[in-house]
Amino acid sequence: MADFKFYPAPNGEQYARFSTVKDQLDKPALIPWAVNLACEYVRENYKPSEIGLSEVLEKARTEYRSMAKNAADIGTEIHQMIENYIKTGADPRGEIRPEVVNGFLAFLEWEKIHNVKWLHSEFVVLDHDLCVGGTVDAIALIDGKKYLVDFKSSKAIYDDYKMQVAFYFEAYQREVEPLDGAGILRLDKETGFPEWVDFSQKKNWTDEFERLYEAFAHLANFYYSIKKRKLKNKKTEGNK
Repeated sequence: MADFKFYPAPNGEQYARFSTVKDQLDKPALIPWAVNLACEYVRENYKPSEIGLSEVLEKARTEYRSMAKNAADIGTEIHQMIENYIKTGADPRGEIRPEVVNGFLAFLEWEKIHNVKWLHSEFVVLDHDLCVGGTVDAIALIDGKKYLVDFKSSKAIYDDYKMQVAFYFEAYQREVEPLDGAGILRLDKETGFPEWVDFSQKKNWTDEFERLYEAFAHLANFYYSIKKRKLKNKKTEGNK
């Protein structure tokens, strides 16, 4: 079985996941977010009569990890609910935590506004030029046009999300079929409202996607060649 960081390719090779390659980049928003969580943890849990400052500070150091895991778990559950809905048409709500239900309600609100026909959900696309794979959330007809849709449950839409959509869009067109557009559907797990960013409505968006794809191609080359990853594929043949 392939390692969780890789996708198995038809020829027996292992392609790195998009997220594995992308995670080489710095995340400017991560440090202040982690610091704010630590401060919040100390503020809520420091009680001089019950627990010492040193103990609270020690726990605060790693609080962001549990918060990040919790947010990731919520995002995964929202994705799973949407996938089940797209494939079966069933509304899977029940005894589920409120944040997940809110994310799903945001999805239903957006779907109601647009004329959406779902074509594919949660499938792997492989880029054989870059030896990188990724899981596309959905392909749909939106108001009669074929779109690649990426679901997010984050508090905002960050810069690396656009690179992710550009990679999926370019890889899908290279390996599968042409598309009319691409967008990010952010599902707010607190308010239950959707935010739809349609990149294909922006001027020169295809040129921008090509530039982002090329930037990611350099990052993938760095991952394989400069960092000398020991994988069975053409990117490392010269590094044995």
